[in-house]
Amino acid sequence: MRQTIASVLALLLTAGLAAALEVGDRAPEVKLPDQNGQLVDVADQYGRWVVLAFYPADATPGCTLEARSVTANFEALQDAEVEVYGVSTQGVESKLAFCEAEGLRQTMLSDVTQTVTTAFGVLMPDRGIAQRVTFYIDPSRHIAHINREVNVETAGADILATVAHLREEAQAASANQSVRVDFGGHGWNLPAGALGGEGLPDGVSVSLTARAGDAPGFGQGPGLGTGAGRGQGQAVQAGERWEEIFVLGDDTVTRREWTFRERLTTSLEWVRAGTTYRLALSGAETQAPLLRAWLAQAVVREPAPAPLPAE
Repeated sequence: MRQTIASVLALLLTAGLAAALEVGDRAPEVKLPDQNGQLVDVADQYGRWVVLAFYPADATPGCTLEARSVTANFEALQDAEVEVYGVSTQGVESKLAFCEAEGLRQTMLSDVTQTVTTAFGVLMPDRGIAQRVTFYIDPSRHIAHINREVNVETAGADILATVAHLREEAQAASANQSVRVDFGGHGWNLPAGALGGEGLPDGVSVSLTARAGDAPGFGQGPGLGTGAGRGQGQAVQAGERWEEIFVLGDDTVTRREWTFRERLTTSLEWVRAGTTYRLALSGAETQAPLLRAWLAQAVVREPAPAPLPAE
């Protein structure tokens, strides 16, 4: 009997870790109210680095030091285009009081249902609170790094340093160089060899295509729906295929990813001035992390001088 009770307790204590995520996993959906009660959809930040800093409780000593450190580095984080969200299981009122008392500038998210905390595998179910764990999510919404040993006194500076290091690694992974291309009203950093010549790994291809008109169905994977009626930042997953919508400058861009005959294609598609543009990278399924990193790194937020003409 004593052994049975101990086993049950062990299961309860580890339940929050059972779904622990790993580097390379796609980040779960995060839609939570902030300290002002406004719903925040983290998917809207596609194209930027996002940091989710889970912490146990508002206004406690360690969590206060961590939050203060992020606020102290807030302007530097904004300049580096890094969005930092604090996440815990306390309510909106607790978040607002915490922010007002400490003068916090970052967005603090309330996960009272524990849904997001559980999805990221950091819930302590015996206490109903989150562990202190920070997730680094790259611009393609995949987890690039997980810090389970957060230094609360230097958290903000550590986030800046870590993202800078991760960006350097991503650049090194893209064949150590890229080529700037103006296409569809935007500038893109594409891997060396994307427009011909050497530089791309075997089996990898890059395509830039423009077609006059709205081009319904243009660029979709096998069996993938049109995505009509889906909102900004809303991802749709179906087996090996998914899509999401985000805003880049003045354009609404649809990102799609699918596999077909053991090849993966990840693409961006948008319509500008009556022309549909598509940027796509394809390769073997085993090359998925590289393809995603390249596509995420390709986004240049300032607009290019002019789009290329349609075919």
